[in-house]
Amino acid sequence: MPTVTDKRREESWIESTVARRLRLRREEMRLTEEQLADLLSVTPAQYRRYESGQSRIPLGRLCRASRSLHVRLDWFFEGVW
Repeated sequence: MPTVTDKRREESWIESTVARRLRLRREEMRLTEEQLADLLSVTPAQYRRYESGQSRIPLGRLCRASRSLHVRLDWFFEGVW
């Protein structure tokens, strides 16, 4: 049976995967952190925390990111399951 530590480690891995894919797509579209932060209605500092994995990106904001970056929402989770 998975322990609490195992579950937290898995959650952290999922969050870092989403953060890496967020950065990857932003760079593919040649957007700056500031430009995407503006599209997501957050400060550049908050956006950097999302992209670095320091902060979880709320689902509503991730939906907005998927529209802004022209990818399906499930694209962020490819390879997670």
